[in-house]
Amino acid sequence: MNVVITGASNGIGYQTVLRFAKEQGVNILAISRDEEKLRNLKAKAEEAGLGGAIHIYIYDIRENNAQELLDQCRAIGFDHVDILINNAGALVN
Repeated sequence: MNVVITGASNGIGYQTVLRFAKEQGVNILAISRDEEKLRNLKAKAEEAGLGGAIHIYIYDIRENNAQELLDQCRAIGFDHVDILINNAGALVN
């Protein structure tokens, strides 16, 4: 199963990545602007021996470049996406 989760560096997105990573055979693309937090998330999952494969991608949803996201999905071997959790938000003042 291929899962894409935006806003993965904190809160609900972070915990959702860890939950999906508990399942064998799940490939996860975790997306956030914060590279350090994504790397820590991946390291935590690997240390816990979780079965899912976590791929991290540093991306700002405000860039609005869908082709770049599609290219990244293909680059990590996603030929389709089973689940999209669009958890990222943008504060508009």
